[in-house]
Amino acid sequence: MIKLLCLAAASSLLGSVMAGEISFQPKKLRGYGTVSGSAVNDNGVRILKIECESQEKAALLQSKYLSDLQNGGQSSLRSRLGAYIKGSTVYIISGSDAGKIATYAKSRGLFAGRKVPVPMYLDAWDKYGFRFYYRPWEKPKGVSDYDPTVEFDFADKLGALGFVFWVKNEAMDFTYGLTNRRYWDWSERLATRRKLPIILNTANTNPPWMSNFYREETAMKMPQYCGSFHSVASPHLGGTGFTSWASDKSKGVELSILQGLIKEYSKYPNVIEFLEPHGEPYHGKYTMFLEYGPLVDKSYRNYLKQHYGSLDKLASRWGVRLKNWNDVKLPELAEFLGWSKDAFDLTGEWKVKYMKLKTKDNLRSYQRKIIPVEPAPEAWYGTKIDDSG
Repeated sequence: MIKLLCLAAASSLLGSVMAGEISFQPKKLRGYGTVSGSAVNDNGVRILKIECESQEKAALLQSKYLSDLQNGGQSSLRSRLGAYIKGSTVYIISGSDAGKIATYAKSRGLFAGRKVPVPMYLDAWDKYGFRFYYRPWEKPKGVSDYDPTVEFDFADKLGALGFVFWVKNEAMDFTYGLTNRRYWDWSERLATRRKLPIILNTANTNPPWMSNFYREETAMKMPQYCGSFHSVASPHLGGTGFTSWASDKSKGVELSILQGLIKEYSKYPNVIEFLEPHGEPYHGKYTMFLEYGPLVDKSYRNYLKQHYGSLDKLASRWGVRLKNWNDVKLPELAEFLGWSKDAFDLTGEWKVKYMKLKTKDNLRSYQRKIIPVEPAPEAWYGTKIDDSG
């Protein structure tokens, strides 16, 4: 809708130098159906004519446009823009003043129309752009008796602030097919009663029961890598295993469980968005270490077969000899570094000692920063270091 505002304003400014009619091909838009249009100069005004599927869709588009113009348009534009309707066609008219626009609309038999309710999801970013993650059951530090309803009253008072809830598969053992709904549903009800916008952050959590059922479809890490999406030696976010992107069955099971929840909540007028159901697909440079082995080899081959068509073409492109498709495997990162003599082999026994902090600051303040520590003693660099303490 912002594009319509900009287009109408630009048409007003450029009308004197534009000649003829500009056509816009049919385009299917969420909520509005298929629309098409044209822009033309006529009798001193500029008209953007939008053809809609029905009178109901036209009324919705007009109401949304006028709402955006009132809430977000510059005051200098409001007197130079108007939205009228006739049948299933919306007319956005721009001119030098409101009087000229009204006179033109009346001469063409156009109507001001009737204002209809605009679904909340169509105003997701125009009216409900400020939203925040909400962690149910959490309360201020040092407070034992806390009423969480005040948080929802606060959000309502400030103008319908949005709540984002984490919606995942239940991660506890023996909870096959269940979601974590019991964790946040009471918060959803408090928001819904106040007609506050809700965003559901649907995301896979790779629960243990999924790995137990489909162990062969759990992603393997590249040789010698110990860590997660975010960092080395981290057990979180993929560190303990997750469903491979190349999986055939388990990924479908995970998504189908979330799909049931999405189908239900899609009927709620205040649920305005669902986020990417895979969660956060990319966490940084360590992501490349978390897919390896036969499962992704098979997926990689299928991709190359579709892309190149034949093994000969692939071999020619790579400049290598390939006997059959089984010779094709997803490469390790180390292969791109040449496996040279300068590469370090990290297999073997590792020892860990913790360096002394220079300050007693809260370590959270150093997130993604270098933490100031005292230099490690020389003895720590030897192979006989005792790390038992």
